[in-house]
Amino acid sequence: MLVLLVQSTSAAVAGLIIAFRASWQLALIILAMMIPLIGLNGYIQTKFMKGFSADAKVKEASQVASDAVRSIRTVASFRAEEKVTDKYEKKCEGRMRVGIRQGLVSGIGLGSSLALFFCGAAASIFAILDRISKMDANDESGMTLESVKGEIELRHVSFKYPRRPNVHIFQDLSLWIQGGKVKLDNLPIVIKTKLFAGDSSSSSFSYGLKY
Repeated sequence: MLVLLVQSTSAAVAGLIIAFRASWQLALIILAMMIPLIGLNGYIQTKFMKGFSADAKVKEASQVASDAVRSIRTVASFRAEEKVTDKYEKKCEGRMRVGIRQGLVSGIGLGSSLALFFCGAAASIFAILDRISKMDANDESGMTLESVKGEIELRHVSFKYPRRPNVHIFQDLSLWIQGGKVKLDNLPIVIKTKLFAGDSSSSSFSYGLKY
């Protein structure tokens, strides 16, 4: 019990510290919503578990079993095994009802928490799904060449991603593509290989950059 108390307290304190450092306005709103929910949760558990003491039910069932074991000869002589077993099962029914109620309350609480979590993440997920890419692979506008068999040459090209401006992907890259071949200069690895079959120069170019 002490372990769970320390664990829950530490998690709550750490979560509040992180939340207030990230956005104290949002943290105050969440904190104002959590206090009534915690009170409601405590009220529901008290309401559901009222009149059912798990420890008392276990104690009664254990007492029946203990008395039967101590008086096993008397029970056997009167052929009362079935009666003692039925009595023990009836005592266990109360504990079973308590367990069912505990599981019901815990399941509803966990399900509600997960539902709120998923609803909060739904906005981000739908934003990703509904995002329109700037590069449309199905866009047929522009000029389409029937056949490209010429040479392609890049001289002293530097490239870096906008989100990582300090990391150069290519620096002073020279690339010369001959018909049917790929050659990379000014790189630690130089590869010459036949291109894949097809008329798409973009796929050949991607193949060369990949390797």
